[in-house]
Amino acid sequence: MDLTMLKNLSNRVNFKSGQIILEEGDQPGEKSDAMYIILAGSVDVYKNFKKPNEVKIATLTSGSFFGEMALFLNKTRTATVVAAEDVMMLEINRENAYGFFEKQPEATYLLIRTLCTRLEHLTNFYGNAGGVQSAPESNFEETVDRKLDEKQTSSHIPGLFPKGHKKYNRTYEPREPFQIYEKRYTCPMCDKVFGAATVKANQKSEGMDRDMRQRFKGVDTLYYESVTCPSCLFSSLENTFVKGVASKYNALNIAMREFLPLVKDMFDEKSIAQPGVNADRLFTSLYLGLECAPICYYRPEMLIARIWMRISWLYSDCADEVMSRFAAENAQDAYLIAYEKSDISSQQLQQLQLLIGELSFRLEDYKNAQRFLYYAKVREQGSPVYRNQAEDRLDEMKAKGLS
Repeated sequence: MDLTMLKNLSNRVNFKSGQIILEEGDQPGEKSDAMYIILAGSVDVYKNFKKPNEVKIATLTSGSFFGEMALFLNKTRTATVVAAEDVMMLEINRENAYGFFEKQPEATYLLIRTLCTRLEHLTNFYGNAGGVQSAPESNFEETVDRKLDEKQTSSHIPGLFPKGHKKYNRTYEPREPFQIYEKRYTCPMCDKVFGAATVKANQKSEGMDRDMRQRFKGVDTLYYESVTCPSCLFSSLENTFVKGVASKYNALNIAMREFLPLVKDMFDEKSIAQPGVNADRLFTSLYLGLECAPICYYRPEMLIARIWMRISWLYSDCADEVMSRFAAENAQDAYLIAYEKSDISSQQLQQLQLLIGELSFRLEDYKNAQRFLYYAKVREQGSPVYRNQAEDRLDEMKAKGLS
């Protein structure tokens, strides 16, 4: 985000340590109807501040925001916010809100994403108690973290994994570990230099699944395709990692802030360089990649689709076919978007058509299956191998009365 523009579109305010910024019960317009973005320092969020039943809900740090309920919904303040140390913030009020969000699409995206995450947590954690309760104006993910502290595992990272995701406790060990080496990466976002386990080039192919998953002798490349920076958590597939847009670092930093304390230990530099790969760590890396893609790339559609496809394969390896289908459905949706937007070669287009056709067949979407398999079959400038695979699948569908 452009900090100069931010300062022009909002008011910079400072509070001393211990100073009350917002007070629970304040009515709209009494003191302020603004929301705040923390630039430096931290604040504490309380219910029933300085009362016998006082509860400290959260501590918010740089990049967090609060107070949005009053700005957007004209609501009474539902928590007291106190400066935990000297703090500098941007104040966004109704007079400058429209210009701020119009000029700062990255900030708008992150705000909407965080609000959706909070709503999801409200549904998941309060809905079963007989109705949704009001949540304080705070970083709600941190509140949920404390409610889950007794069962905090990689499968309970608020806002990262979808409903139904589990802890899988599976570690992949290559049959031929000498095919793995430590490759050095420089993170395009934070310039951190680190090593990660990677498959050597020129592996002997043992064929390809209908959904384009490559099979190689002695090593499964799926387990080495996702790379995560141990410093800033920027994550992407191995062949696109270095293409992240460095100017998006500030937006990435805000997006990753909620995940960093929960997953950083999973990506210590020693473990990510080892040949053995823990499935839970790989799931985390892939889902972080989904978070990073729309922030850090100008054209993320194909990358998002490819990540979802690999998540589907990994769920299948973990014998979770329900979640594998869920990920395949998301992959199909993402590939359809990429198909409309991508500018790729004729053979790549044929491969994409075949992949969408095979995914659609798997998901029993026979209309799209027939459509895209036909496209792959008749593409003259494509590969005869792909044409034959598409024709074989179309013949199978016809024989089964599916077309």
